Amino acid sequence: MAQERLKKYYMEIVVGTLAETMVAVSSVLFGGVLRQFPRLKLVFCHGGGAIPYQLGRLRRATEVRQELKGVDVGDVKRLYFDTVLFEASSLKFLIEAVGAERVVLGTDYPFNMGDWEAVKLVNSLNVSENVKRRILFDNASEIYNVK
Repeated sequence: MAQERLKKYYMEIVVGTLAETMVAVSSVLFGGVLRQFPRLKLVFCHGGGAIPYQLGRLRRATEVRQELKGVDVGDVKRLYFDTVLFEASSLKFLIEAVGAERVVLGTDYPFNMGDWEAVKLVNSLNVSENVKRRILFDNASEIYNVK
């Protein structure tokens, strides 16, 4: 996305990956992928980019754009998102937007902006131990059917 404008300041990674993630999630939602493949499980990086913050915009588009009539943006709650957000308030917002059962631990390993102590972010949240356990263990266990 605007590759020539993202060359400076490491913005290809800092900004570009978020924009590309938003395009990917929007394409899945708008394209009805989850309706065609109801058992498909997708995990999106970087907390879904701007998706949790812009769900209202996506919903509005389905109300006013003819080509999006019938799209259910609520399907976002059938996707999974990682915790690579670096801020407790951002992670809390993600949980509120999609539900704790749709959030999995992420580190961004092996990339140099990775959060090697990602568990600390989850543990810093003012949420129940059950919510923390879901994010740290249970959700990934369910995705990969590991008991």
